[in-house]
Amino acid sequence: FFRARMICSVWGLVLLALLVPAEGCTVLLAAKGATTDGSLLTSHSNDGDGITDGRLFRVPAMTHPPNSRRPVYPSPETYPRLVLSDGSRGTGNYAPTPGQSDTRPLGDIPQVNATHALFEATYGIMNEHGLSAGESTCSSVSWETF
Repeated sequence: FFRARMICSVWGLVLLALLVPAEGCTVLLAAKGATTDGSLLTSHSNDGDGITDGRLFRVPAMTHPPNSRRPVYPSPETYPRLVLSDGSRGTGNYAPTPGQSDTRPLGDIPQVNATHALFEATYGIMNEHGLSAGESTCSSVSWETF
C-alpha cells in the first residue's frame, strides 16, 4: 500500500510540474557514489529569457607573482557578462567584439600564487579536479550603481 501511494504521489508531482508554467532554474548534481564510473556530474538550466550569456570557457591553470591582486567584476547574467581584451582569463576568452569595451572591475582581492584550470560560465561550474561550486540565482546589489 505504501509503495503504491508513493508511486502515485511521484507521478502527481511530475504531472503538476508539466502543467504549471514556472520560471526557475534547475540544478542537478550526481556525486561520485551515484555514477557508475565515479564521475561527478553537475548541470544548471537557465531560464534567463534568452538574454543570458551562454558562453562556456576553459580558464587555464595559472601561476601569479607574490602579492598580486585579482580584479573582481560585476556579474550581470546578460550577454556579455564579461569583456576582457588582455587574455587574463585565457587566450581569446571574453575577447571584445566590435563596439564592446573592457568590463570595469568593482575592485580587487589578494590573488593566490597558483590557480587550477576550470570551466566557467554564467554560473561557476567545475575545476580540473572535479571540485564544483553551487550557487543561488539571486543577484547581488552593487551599491556603486546607486
